[in-house]
Amino acid sequence: MASIRGETCNCLQIENLPEEILERIMSYLSPYSDCKNASLVSRKWHRLMRGVIKQREQAFCLAARSGSLKWSHHECNGNSLFGRSMHSVCYVEGTMYMFGGTVPSEMRSASGTCYCDLQNMDVGTRTWKRLMALGEYPSPKAAASMVHHNGSLILFGGWAPPVPNPPHQPPHISDDLHIYDIPKNKWRAVVTSLCPPPMASHRASMVNDLMVIFGGSCGNQTKYDGVWVLSLQSMTWNCMKMEGKRPPAREKHVQVVLDDGHILIVGGVGNYEKVLNDVWMLDISEVPWKWREINIIHLEFAAPQIFSHSSCKIGDSIVFFSKLRSSLSLALNSHRSAPAMRAPQRPQPNSRTQSHHPPRPQGGVERGSLSDLHTNAKRLRSQSSDKSDTRNHIIPAASCNSSPGESQDSSLVDQTPVGCPCSPTCQCKTPVSNSICTFNEKYGCCKSPSKLGLNPPLYTRIPHGEQQYVLDVSTAISDLQVAWLDTPDQNEHRAAINPGHPHSEMKYGYAPETLFPSLCVGRAEIIRFGGILKASIYPRALNNHYFAY
Repeated sequence: MASIRGETCNCLQIENLPEEILERIMSYLSPYSDCKNASLVSRKWHRLMRGVIKQREQAFCLAARSGSLKWSHHECNGNSLFGRSMHSVCYVEGTMYMFGGTVPSEMRSASGTCYCDLQNMDVGTRTWKRLMALGEYPSPKAAASMVHHNGSLILFGGWAPPVPNPPHQPPHISDDLHIYDIPKNKWRAVVTSLCPPPMASHRASMVNDLMVIFGGSCGNQTKYDGVWVLSLQSMTWNCMKMEGKRPPAREKHVQVVLDDGHILIVGGVGNYEKVLNDVWMLDISEVPWKWREINIIHLEFAAPQIFSHSSCKIGDSIVFFSKLRSSLSLALNSHRSAPAMRAPQRPQPNSRTQSHHPPRPQGGVERGSLSDLHTNAKRLRSQSSDKSDTRNHIIPAASCNSSPGESQDSSLVDQTPVGCPCSPTCQCKTPVSNSICTFNEKYGCCKSPSKLGLNPPLYTRIPHGEQQYVLDVSTAISDLQVAWLDTPDQNEHRAAINPGHPHSEMKYGYAPETLFPSLCVGRAEIIRFGGILKASIYPRALNNHYFAY
């Protein structure tokens, strides 16, 4: 009870609240600066905040292991940060550092644009800042490794797309070693007498004062199977010679540290672009180092395409985000039913409708082309002798309801190349759009596009998102065995979602499926940035953040 201007106030102050209510209030604070400031209020608050942080971490590990993580979407504001993929990230005490990355010009293409900027994000405030560092800056590149050690970031390797002139040049593979001093905001190039070969898409891990590198691409589609170790005390490289069975050469694999004496390798892409799903463990607890092959159980729950999707280690599990399970069966069913969806052959144009365009192949436009998605592309032309305007032509209802076996007037079949902007009667001068206007909506008839001699449009009901897969590695050291866990299908009972809708991620708690994004673990949350959106052959680089908790 307090007195305010001579009046009695029955308000209950926060110091007098029960500890259960205080813990509930503290659970809504940000796990970064807010929790730190609240723990400095008093000894009681410090004790309660430690319990809140412990409960939050336990709930996060449980959600990661059970496959029930939920995503929240945060769009990057401003034009200073460009979308990218295959960039290097590292989390250091509430700050995520990012270097480089690339935006390919086409999917599965070596050409594109690389960056050499160094950005950091305050995870607590979700704000980015470009660091104008001093010293010897690294060259623009992607697929490099970056790890943290004692206030410094160690950057090694990477690749850059070929220059346009002279043409037909291979991508540039780097063997440069740079160290960024975080307190001094300065880059430093390190030159050693012995160093690994130029490589990219390799993986690096920190074990005490050693940076262990395995795998990578050496150019010309050649993968590497050696293990190199950089001692950060003497700044010298050593190539480890190991006897016995060893894993095949690979790149784009997953590499995590189990403890100070064991490193786990999962999946990757081997020589001749062979997709690998095996698991190996590098035992560095005793000399000489040894490779040990790990037995895998419950392969039916394994994650597909590990090499191109993101993953991270949380507790005794490795969490993967890859294709949805329902999308795999959907793609398989659509592929099997593709031959049955072919349209009948289309009649060839006669001399009266011959235009300056090249003859169009039978069966309509090529299946899957963007012309099928044009709003004004599917139209009917009348070949009657009168010179009436085709825009006012009305289709008889009898012809709309006729079957393919019945006689049809050939004048109702469009003889103009679909989506052509320069035909005599073309009225759509706009670029191709992604909106679909069916024949029923445009002409009020019930005839399908296949009955009119056109192939059906692309399948647009695409479930857009990622499925969480979990690999249990708790028995990898003791029993040399790992197990894929059965996680719920996160696309079950989910309708098709428009990937361009700004609130789709917030509504459904998912992240869109992207290729080569970055993933790191903060304080009881996963931070994902960038990646290439799988929308078409023309890639779209994202600059959005997704946080899983």
